[in-house]
Amino acid sequence: MSARTDRETVARLFETYYDSLSKIAFCYLKNIYDAQDIACDVFLKYIEVRPTFESSEHEKAWFIRVTLNKCKDFLRHSKYIRAKAICRISATDSGSEILDLVMALPEKYRAVIHMFYYEDMSVRQIADVLKISVSAVTKRLERARKMLEPYLKD
Repeated sequence: MSARTDRETVARLFETYYDSLSKIAFCYLKNIYDAQDIACDVFLKYIEVRPTFESSEHEKAWFIRVTLNKCKDFLRHSKYIRAKAICRISATDSGSEILDLVMALPEKYRAVIHMFYYEDMSVRQIADVLKISVSAVTKRLERARKMLEPYLKD
């Protein structure tokens, strides 16, 4: 591949996945600036590794899995531990109240809710990305919905 083709590929992937990866990282880190850094790090990882993908689903799963791993690494390393200031999405954004409720869920429930509702991933795809069983994903979705239910009633 030529350098120009490489740049075009990275640009296409960046345009396709950056927003989604930032949102996924935000669900984990609850800080928009750290989330954006993680999303950029994922693309650096792509440039270093240059993986080949079998399909667009495989490509998307790889980007999400790397994002989740980078978020977990970020949270694990003590040099990145900071005061927990939660960055909120502007009140003018539609659905910000629901997003706030989702963000208040424990991490394992936030992740499945985000992937299922915001990324339109199937339960099978979520299971593959998180490396857990389909029944575990289904159970997490069920529990998360139950936690959100009292707040979503009219």
